Amino acid sequence: MIPLKNYFIANFILKSRLEILGNKQGKYLHYQDNFEEITKWQLNEFNRIWLNACTNNEFYKWWSKSHSLPNSIDNLSQLLEFPALSKKVLQENKEKIFKNNKKYTTVSTGGSTGEPVEFITSSLQRDQEYVNTYLGRKRFGIKPLDTTILIWGHSHLFGGGLKGQFNELKRNIYDLLLNIRRLNAYDLSLKTVEAYAKNIIKSNPCCIIGYTSSVYSIARYILDNNIDIGNKSNLKGIIVTSETVTRNDIKVIEAAFKVPAIIEYGMAETSVIAYSSKEEEGLEIFWDSFIAQNDAENQLRITTLYEREFPLINYETSDLIIPKINFEGSLLAIDSIKGRKRDNIKLQGVNESDITVSGILVVHLLKGFKGIYSISYKQLSGNKLEVYVVKDNQIDLEVLTKSFFKLLLIEQPDVDISCIEIKEIETANKSIAGKTTLKID
Repeated sequence: MIPLKNYFIANFILKSRLEILGNKQGKYLHYQDNFEEITKWQLNEFNRIWLNACTNNEFYKWWSKSHSLPNSIDNLSQLLEFPALSKKVLQENKEKIFKNNKKYTTVSTGGSTGEPVEFITSSLQRDQEYVNTYLGRKRFGIKPLDTTILIWGHSHLFGGGLKGQFNELKRNIYDLLLNIRRLNAYDLSLKTVEAYAKNIIKSNPCCIIGYTSSVYSIARYILDNNIDIGNKSNLKGIIVTSETVTRNDIKVIEAAFKVPAIIEYGMAETSVIAYSSKEEEGLEIFWDSFIAQNDAENQLRITTLYEREFPLINYETSDLIIPKINFEGSLLAIDSIKGRKRDNIKLQGVNESDITVSGILVVHLLKGFKGIYSISYKQLSGNKLEVYVVKDNQIDLEVLTKSFFKLLLIEQPDVDISCIEIKEIETANKSIAGKTTLKID
């Protein structure tokens, strides 16, 4: 339980955010499942934001003129006719986005697919993004200030020297006030997974939040070792975020913790975009903050509708999705996120032809085995593949490899299995942001 003094301090810090959250909950009740009114609201809001961007934003003045874009649109489907806004475009036109001699607060992507990209942010923008997070969490009874275990990385963002130490101290104070206990997600060796499992077993938080890979590793360890997690009367859900999650991940996590596994989908540049629902499978888009759409390849694109220093218009997320509810050009719900196109791999076929396979398939098959706590892979020349696993010492690598090949050939019978090698590693491969690096470049 959070101390009463800290509770009042934290509520003072969060006052404006809690007011926005209450207003947003009222809006969602008012528009509940009225798709026609929702898309009408989105269209009006987009035209307002777009007119302002084309009038006052140097980048969008240039972007609109160079692509002969209209001043407004008549339906949301027309948005997909706008040129896709990519990270590469933003990097190449930083001088139009960041005006000289003006100080900006920024947030950056993790840079797992290349050079990190900086995005302008503000306190008002961060308030809106925080509110979206708890709009989703409150559906599961998880509220601001609830006791939380956070399995996270991002310590690299503190910086170095005295400034870095100050930033870390400030973060620790906020965590104390907001009732958050952090566990380091950078180290996912078997020894650390065991320690974290014991740490969680001794506690009784309201929720556990972490990278999908981190939470899965702990859940897998609990199940494989038949561990009794003890009294978890406060625990309302396990929130997985920032990495692709499969149905098998959900199954393992829910079996270990006996509470719902909750998917929180978002990006560094926008925070949370979509959230699990208690009533049905899939992810619901926060429609008053984003227009979500899927292109011809089912890659997700988003347009921001909430107050931002720099709006994102038809922005490429690079995430492959399975759509669920699409109404008049607006994607209101997603069945699932299937990972990124860059995660695909090429394997040698038995008839000497190339076979393109989703890397998620490889991960999904291996996660079905007990004693496997982390998986990553690397595409090699000649359509070969190396797969790296953190495993229990009792798992025989040769037996694992043969069993994996048997399953893979059911899914992809034309793959030449001699092009794949599974290797054991001591700890998971991590990006600078602390995420498990699924595909190693």
